[in-house]
Amino acid sequence: MMLADGRTLTRTLKLPGNRADIRERSTTVALHLLRRILADAT
Repeated sequence: MMLADGRTLTRTLKLPGNRADIRERSTTVALHLLRRILADAT
């Protein structure tokens, strides 16, 4: 993710499962990352 100040935040994960499982988990991971970024901004 690119933050407002231009910094980027990247996480690398190895998600097990089939395509549907990975899509669901990656969405969850992205939302948790966004939540952490927004919590740190306040």
